[in-house]
Amino acid sequence: MLEDGKTYLILEKKPAKAAGLFMDYVSRGYKGLCISRIHPNILKKDYGVGGVRTLWLTSSACIDCIAPTALGHLTNAIVKYVTNREKIIVMLHGIEYLSIHNEFVRVVRMITYINDTIMRNGGILLLSMDPEAFSMKELGLIKHEAHVILPMNGKEKT
Repeated sequence: MLEDGKTYLILEKKPAKAAGLFMDYVSRGYKGLCISRIHPNILKKDYGVGGVRTLWLTSSACIDCIAPTALGHLTNAIVKYVTNREKIIVMLHGIEYLSIHNEFVRVVRMITYINDTIMRNGGILLLSMDPEAFSMKELGLIKHEAHVILPMNGKEKT
């Protein structure tokens, strides 16, 4: 069971576990914000993510899209959604993509700031990322900001 006011890191190649947890909490009455590198139509079809506010991480100019280099815009979207609201869950998938387009330290600073906002406002943040995309040092810096969830024989480890 996830706790309000905490950030969780789900180490996975594809966001299946994170999407499942996210939609489970949405079904329990949480208001959801999903930000992903995967197009919203594919998120809905392949992972069952729907009926929530969804932003697509892409370099394409479109409605409900955030450029990977616009970390300030991404941070503000999350902070605005979480602040002064109850029962909020945010799923962020695409840390790898953000790290390709920005200095890694800027991405970690963004995660730290969002984590502080989550702790202060009582929301839940799910970070879904592929651990193989990062060095041990980089992974350690992200793990420092979150409780890690690993799929292990169908069970969660936190």
